[in-house]
Amino acid sequence: VTDAEPYALYHVAFVPGENPVLLLHWHPEAEIFYLQEGELLFHLEQEEIHLHAGDAVFIPPRLLHTAHALPHTGGQLRALVFSTDLVVPPSDIKRHQKYVQPVLHDNLRCSLHFCHDAPEHEAFLKDLVRLFAENDVQPDTDLMIEGFIRVLWQTIYSLNPVLRQMGQQPEKTAALVQEAMAYIHEHYTEDVQLAEMADAIHVSRSYLCRIFRQMTGVPPFVYLNKYRIMKSCELLASTDAPVGEIAGQCGFNTISYFNREFARFVKITPLKYRKRRE
Repeated sequence: VTDAEPYALYHVAFVPGENPVLLLHWHPEAEIFYLQEGELLFHLEQEEIHLHAGDAVFIPPRLLHTAHALPHTGGQLRALVFSTDLVVPPSDIKRHQKYVQPVLHDNLRCSLHFCHDAPEHEAFLKDLVRLFAENDVQPDTDLMIEGFIRVLWQTIYSLNPVLRQMGQQPEKTAALVQEAMAYIHEHYTEDVQLAEMADAIHVSRSYLCRIFRQMTGVPPFVYLNKYRIMKSCELLASTDAPVGEIAGQCGFNTISYFNREFARFVKITPLKYRKRRE
């Protein structure tokens, strides 16, 4: 997904017992998976979701996710990956704060599992199926798909009480947390100190910790380490650099601490992760 191509559509067929169907990964875009046929065990950070044919799952940006087929069934998976700027551009400050920023801040709690047998999910799933079907048979469907993305997001917003609650946060609070997250993204390779982060956004350390946890569900340093681990996954997959070197590049002082944090978030060792990506 790029500025020129703000969304992408994928179609994946899998066989019984395929492991994994989706390699463990993350990206800065949002994603909606739709299980067209079969069954899947979908892993989203610490959560496991059993998807049945006709189910879907909404994945907010920057969440680690993977999927595995069950031993007895294969199937087909469709995916829509898109930039949240398609929903509301950041320049539209008030609506971006209401509809998009909560998903960026507290991304795990804003995920949703759409079940094929839940009446309240029926309209969302029908719109999603129509999006894939129209894309399969018609060329030049960009405007229609972008319109569908906004319709789908409206349903995500209306069904997610956490998202709606966070969208009502004062604009100043949301902006401060956004600044803190931007600080982490810029300085994650360094020895980040809470006092320096708080000074950078002109608040006290205690206030920063309070509003950050309130809007993301975790303290600043848990978010920092998670972001470091996600960046290390990129390097493990795209380079042959030694694990210790990657640990240092991502801000970890010791390889033992890096290994512990990696296992905490990814559930396997860095070397096993690299082998799975080969």
